[in-house]
Amino acid sequence: MKNLITSIKFIQDLQKITLQQFLVFYSVYLWVKKTIDIRIPDNKFNDFIKFCEKYNLYYKYDIKFVHLNDLSYFKKVIGNEILTTTKTIWVKVSDKRKWAIHFFVWKNKNDVEWSYKYWWYPVVIWNRVIPKPYHDLLEFWYYLGYPSCCRKFFMDKNDWRYYNFPYEIYKNSDKFDYRCNWFWKDFLYSPIYHMPCSYSCEKTIEYTEKILYFVKKEDPYLYKDIVWYLKLPVLSVREKVLFAFEWHFIDNYTIWYNKIHILWDTREDRLLHDNIVKWNKITIKNNIVYVFFNDKLIYQHDCSLSDEIEIPHFINFN
Repeated sequence: MKNLITSIKFIQDLQKITLQQFLVFYSVYLWVKKTIDIRIPDNKFNDFIKFCEKYNLYYKYDIKFVHLNDLSYFKKVIGNEILTTTKTIWVKVSDKRKWAIHFFVWKNKNDVEWSYKYWWYPVVIWNRVIPKPYHDLLEFWYYLGYPSCCRKFFMDKNDWRYYNFPYEIYKNSDKFDYRCNWFWKDFLYSPIYHMPCSYSCEKTIEYTEKILYFVKKEDPYLYKDIVWYLKLPVLSVREKVLFAFEWHFIDNYTIWYNKIHILWDTREDRLLHDNIVKWNKITIKNNIVYVFFNDKLIYQHDCSLSDEIEIPHFINFN
């Protein structure tokens, strides 16, 4: 009973600081995951350190991310096609500009130095991308606890120049299990942060079940919410244009909805975003996203005209 009470208190205290990667963080506390890297709002910096010390968590922080509203700069960078989805300015933690401080957190002291030394994003120096070596990527993903099958699939298919990676996952799936739903990874409801090799990945399901087991036991209401959100259907256009729907599904190509959740970056494809938010029906046909108000066509987004590889598709989780 003591461990249960402590765990519930951990959840309550963490919710006061951040909901980002909430269940992913909790999995570190449960010893399911080796480490997590997370961005903590700079106004919660001291609170977060006290939180880690209270629960005997090892931590390190290195830089502050400063948010950019305009991403056009990165279009001009040589090698921009291999940049990660995280695009920010890096400054010292003491810098007065606001946003988030980059932390690493561990439960096991033996993992601290090994995983920390492999962390770093590709950087831009003199307008050129300095990519991360293959070896560092593999070691870093290992310490983040990503399944080996998912690490391999990511290396094979996560190249924005040639693939739409969410669609590659979709093609590689024979089932669409909600426990492999990665789309909520920066929100409260996702137990996983990695992108699985399929939506039926057995290792991912096994991993997720370990976390959900504890959540169900300790907070049944939170568990019920998590499952409900993870089962919402998702429209994926590309990795940075994603929507989930509270919904009425008609078929594999059309959805009616009365509420949406934006699951990625609202700075991307603003016109598509604004229309989907405003209206109530979407149909996909011939790589075009049609947005309707009831049966009246309001807007259409031709993915073949995009500078990115866009392949719109619905994922109906169960």
